[in-house]
Amino acid sequence: FGSSAGPPALSPPPIPIPTPFANMRVSLAALTVASGQQTGAPAGQFETWVMAFEWQPTWSLADCGKSEEVIDHLNQQAYANNHLSMHGLWPNYDPAKHSGSKWPQFCKGDQGDFTTCEHSVSDPVCQPSAAEVAAFNTSTVWQQFAMEWAYSDLAPHEWSKHGGCTGWTQDKFFKTSQQTYETVRAMAGPKFIEAHAGSSVSPADLKAAFEKTPGLGCDNCALGDIWIALALDPATLLPTTAIDYADPPSSCDSCSAVKIPSWQGCAAPGPSPGPSPGPAPAGQCVKNVRGPACTYDPKVSNTPADPCKNVTDCVRCAKSGACTDVPLAEELFLA
Repeated sequence: FGSSAGPPALSPPPIPIPTPFANMRVSLAALTVASGQQTGAPAGQFETWVMAFEWQPTWSLADCGKSEEVIDHLNQQAYANNHLSMHGLWPNYDPAKHSGSKWPQFCKGDQGDFTTCEHSVSDPVCQPSAAEVAAFNTSTVWQQFAMEWAYSDLAPHEWSKHGGCTGWTQDKFFKTSQQTYETVRAMAGPKFIEAHAGSSVSPADLKAAFEKTPGLGCDNCALGDIWIALALDPATLLPTTAIDYADPPSSCDSCSAVKIPSWQGCAAPGPSPGPSPGPAPAGQCVKNVRGPACTYDPKVSNTPADPCKNVTDCVRCAKSGACTDVPLAEELFLA
């Protein structure tokens, strides 16, 4: 961390990034709870970081038949099939210093007023510049380890929601994100995950692989999200060492095994050995069993309008397209 050197020379041609939020990805494990964030916070005032990874095969499996821009570029030879992908680098708060708020978002500062980006990225301030897209959306950078940035609409969202809270230029934020991704990916926990790509591990072994407590999110016991908290240098705000993730989510804890799937395409997987738990009873959610079908809408999920709240023992409609009894963890972020 802390290096001011940029990424290696990047020459492949860029791919345009879509600008609307029509296909906005939502973290498989959670949505923002209103009390957790401070919208319109002053940029450059935060105490820690979160380096957020995602496991692309799990994310893409949830998108089958829905949003397939990334799926069109994912195959068994892709880097993202057996390596962690970058979700984003997020400024984070010490809640005791911010009236209980856990993170800033859509901030105001020298780089602009990003509150206009919360519901639409049509304002130019929300968008990565053409020069930054040309530099980073290449076959060796975003197209390799950040496919949601390269082929979907995560880049403008991550810049406007999180990058705008750093007070940095786009170039510094994107370079620091890449450098942090590369540094943290080399730590023991991420290396353990990549070493077990295509297999399953116990929740205990997964947690034990990390030197500091991580945030782990599962979707139907498939690992989807990995958050690693980082300290920062107060003088530069650059990330430094890993620290414990406060109040980690528990969506993987109830699993007897956590799957780290390799990409097999959108076809239904073959039967697993042993008896199947069978479908959930009609109109009811049952622990560790896929719930009744629902139509996922990120604007409705986990709100009073969520249709699954009217289904017995269900709490929300999950991105997988099924009602679930697994609640969202308030400390996790909209993607």
